[in-house]
This record gives sequence, C-alpha cells and structure tokens, in this order.
Amino acid sequence: MHSRDWPVAQAMVLSAECSPAGFGCTVATVYYEYIVDGQEYGAAFEKPFIVQESGERFAGSFVKGADFAVRVNPWDPSVTVPFK
Repeated sequence: MHSRDWPVAQAMVLSAECSPAGFGCTVATVYYEYIVDGQEYGAAFEKPFIVQESGERFAGSFVKGADFAVRVNPWDPSVTVPFK
C-alpha cells in the first residue's frame, strides 16, 4: 500500500521556521500535531530550498493553529505524509 492510499487526518500547525543554510540548502521545518483514534501525536517535516526567500515564504504559509491534511500510516500512526 502506497502512502497515497493511507487514510487522511487533520493536523494542526504548532510552528514553522526556515533556517539559513550553513552548507547545502536552506531548510524549512513545519512542526505539527494530529490525533488518531484518540491518541495525540507530534511530528515535523522538512523541505529544502535553494533560495532562502522561497523557504521563508513556504514556512510562512503554515500559520500557527491552522489545519492541513496529512496521510497517516495505518500500521504505524506515528508516521505521516503531509500534503497541502
């Protein structure tokens, strides 16, 4: 089963940031939480950017408290794949 077939849950943004690159790419990180079967989980995902401003715009699109969808691994709900 591919992640595109996993069930969808709503996640809530806790925070988002974009760290400048020391070496390599700038990385935007989004921290979030979600609930599956009454159990609360926390997670984060990262996305690399070549241009700092692009990473900052991406991180800025995730506003604290906003909801977005994640796909949840049905065999291990601590594993998610966000999509926005």
